[in-house]
Amino acid sequence: MTSPSRAFRGWDARPGTLAIPGCTELSVTERLSADERSRSRPAPLPVSAPKAGLSPVYRFEDEALFEVSNDTIHALIHLGWAGAQPEMAVYIKTRGFMSRLYMAGISPFRHVVVYPALIRSVRRHWEEGAVP
Repeated sequence: MTSPSRAFRGWDARPGTLAIPGCTELSVTERLSADERSRSRPAPLPVSAPKAGLSPVYRFEDEALFEVSNDTIHALIHLGWAGAQPEMAVYIKTRGFMSRLYMAGISPFRHVVVYPALIRSVRRHWEEGAVP
């Protein structure tokens, strides 16, 4: 029998192969206009990002959008500046009951540990000019 943690890890085994929940597109990049595509600069990613299924959608001078799509969720991570402060927004669409249950279970950890660490890292890298 497969352990629950192994089953959940298996949900991430096929990144980018499912449509956005409630849509036909596989990625938000399909929704960009020709002008947005031409203005977007390549967005450098952390070394672990491709392994996590994180891919860039766009990067402009003061904002960037990244996407994660796997069997568990479809998520967008928007990074931008509001004055002198970096801001991060995470938008998540789950893929069924088990993924809603899983996301609810890890919600406190995401909000207390993951997101604050991520925004500190993004701010440090952005100020160094290393990431969008």
